[in-house]
Amino acid sequence: FNILRCARYKGLTVPVVIMGYYQGFVQEFSASIDQLCQEAVENGTDAFLTVGAKEGSQEHDFSRSCFSHGISSIQLVFPETSNERTKQLC
Repeated sequence: FNILRCARYKGLTVPVVIMGYYQGFVQEFSASIDQLCQEAVENGTDAFLTVGAKEGSQEHDFSRSCFSHGISSIQLVFPETSNERTKQLC
């Protein structure tokens, strides 16, 4: 988050979305997903677009942690995504 922190310090005001693989975030922030979200907020992150979280508990826990820290969690919907799955994500 160093680059983002510097950009915010220099006056960047646009929303910033951090995109990455779920496992990469887990490896980088081995403490917890809550710690990741806390540091993201402290450094000016507005949202995460995370891919690779397993459907179910990983996905739910990540979204819940984002929400509790005031960060948006963006979910991707692909052409192959079923209507039922799309409704779950919304």
